[in-house]
Amino acid sequence: MKTDLLNWQDALARVRHHAKPLRPEIVQLQNSLGRVACTTCTAKENSPRFDNSAVDGYAICDTTESESGFKLIGEMFAGSDVGTTALAPGQAVRVLTGAPIPANCDRVLMQEDCYVQDGIVECEDLGKLGQHIRRAGEDFLSGAELVLKGQVLNSARIGLLASAGVYEVEITQLPIVGLLTTGDEVRDIGSELRSGEIYNSNSIAIQSALKEIGISDVCHVHVPDCFEQTRSALSNFIETCDVVVTVGGLADGERDHILGALAELGGETVFSRVAIKPGKPVSMLSVGEKSILCLPGNPVSALVTCFLF
Repeated sequence: MKTDLLNWQDALARVRHHAKPLRPEIVQLQNSLGRVACTTCTAKENSPRFDNSAVDGYAICDTTESESGFKLIGEMFAGSDVGTTALAPGQAVRVLTGAPIPANCDRVLMQEDCYVQDGIVECEDLGKLGQHIRRAGEDFLSGAELVLKGQVLNSARIGLLASAGVYEVEITQLPIVGLLTTGDEVRDIGSELRSGEIYNSNSIAIQSALKEIGISDVCHVHVPDCFEQTRSALSNFIETCDVVVTVGGLADGERDHILGALAELGGETVFSRVAIKPGKPVSMLSVGEKSILCLPGNPVSALVTCFLF
């Protein structure tokens, strides 16, 4: 392998340099999986929204070391109105996990540590001030930055945003990709092959690879080893698609037309051939603002370089 070929890290750096963010769009949060945030997403609510119990147990008020019995005056569940119950010294309220904490509550006793008889809650160890209480805003406050611009929205980040009241996010649109496969010998899957012909596995494999990274809007065209048809297909893709991917036709033979057709269309070389195996012929050109990634025709080389670049 020639040592003067570009190494793959430098080639990838050039890809990233030429990659331009597409137009933003706003989608509902549940439709944002795998997409990239184009703005920083901030919380609309505190988390927790209100003081609440971290355990099933009893909320108590104004304890001293000598006190061990508290009069049970009510109960609160997850979803109970906040602020509807208040505690006086020596009183207790039955609370379940997630229930709002009554006003004046200074701690929650775990039910496993308590004994209730005749409406009196008994507990030998009253624990510490504030125990088992989740305070409003202790996870994050309204306005906190939860997902930064440029981060991918995975399930954890989506769940975090949902908990903060975010229901829409501004994301970068996915590219429309034009996929051009080439070769006189190539036939669609399901066709009857004649002598010397092969199936177009590259079209299926590359479209599947693009779907794996979230890109489903792919326009595929196959052309024979014909300069005019190759040039026409490339011209149409450059006009209508955001990114163009070609497969095959990169050698120096008289029936390899990709690079020549792109040159006629004003293509400027970003890189041509890379010091990797498989995949050395991989190249990238630009026409105006559009990027064209040219993959080798060998199926393994095509798939490796598609994933890499």
